[in-house]
Amino acid sequence: MLRLFANRNDACSRFSGVQHCLMCNWRVNAFLIICLLTITPRLLLAGENELLAVINEHQPLHQKFIAQLKSDLKQLGAENVHIKVIALNDWQPDIMKQFPLTLMLGNRATLKLSQEKFTNPVLFSLVPSETYREIMTSTALCQTSRCGVIFIDQPLNRVLTLTRLAMPELETIGILHDHAATERLSALTSLATKHHFTIERQQISDNDNLIYSLSRVLQKSDVLLSLPDPDIYTRHTVQNILLTAYHYRKPVIGYSHNFVKAGALFAVYSSLPELSRQAAETIDGFFNKHAGLPAIQYPRYFSVSVNRMVAKSLGIKIDDEITLLKKLKAATHE
Repeated sequence: MLRLFANRNDACSRFSGVQHCLMCNWRVNAFLIICLLTITPRLLLAGENELLAVINEHQPLHQKFIAQLKSDLKQLGAENVHIKVIALNDWQPDIMKQFPLTLMLGNRATLKLSQEKFTNPVLFSLVPSETYREIMTSTALCQTSRCGVIFIDQPLNRVLTLTRLAMPELETIGILHDHAATERLSALTSLATKHHFTIERQQISDNDNLIYSLSRVLQKSDVLLSLPDPDIYTRHTVQNILLTAYHYRKPVIGYSHNFVKAGALFAVYSSLPELSRQAAETIDGFFNKHAGLPAIQYPRYFSVSVNRMVAKSLGIKIDDEITLLKKLKAATHE
């Protein structure tokens, strides 16, 4: 095409009449229009196996997740799925119309999308179950569209099963919660009865003193069970919560590996590669196996972490991580 441009310009320069040059330019423009009409369908076809991934550009975890996801798709033989990554700040709802499936990572992306209208399928990931449900109950986000989600936190039955395996003599579990956790607390109370636990709960409002409320629940409990709640367990409060629990000689059950490293006794959690693997399987099924998009998925792959130093300091005998994981999978048939 560039050679044609050169030839046409040379031809025009040889003619002194303006009409001849106009004729040359007309032919060039006609040629360009034909080329564009030929190329455009190919560009549209290129999006048939493209996944739009919307990430928080300021969150390194999201960038690592996308890198792992690409590797996992390749291992599954899904090299035909191409990922188009876009920053959340640059995202607009109309962009989604060009892609068969959109992957939204994190709380901010989920909240932002809930305020928009869309029609194409969406898969949410790296979102706590309680946060997702709060957003879904306040919007018609997925009533007219196909939505799927892979929660970042574990199902309550898995958490309580591990708790019973790790601490067979445990009786009372303390919980801190906010006003919006009604549904989760109801499910937790029902499951706790099944596992022969008593739940001691303490609600926290905006005006309450966190440490005072924590102290009240620790005085009545054998252990504090932490649930992923961004309003209670933050990077600014976790250390004080752990120190207060340690002061009362009460262990904390965490919900992540980092929580255990910081001082929680144990946790069942899903690592980034485990969450990415499940997302890759879901995406591969959508594009290559004509599988539907599952509405709700808890983590399929998980690990157990134990802080041996905390156990020793509190005088608690507990199995090692490998043993607990084997027992947990056997007990939950996973």
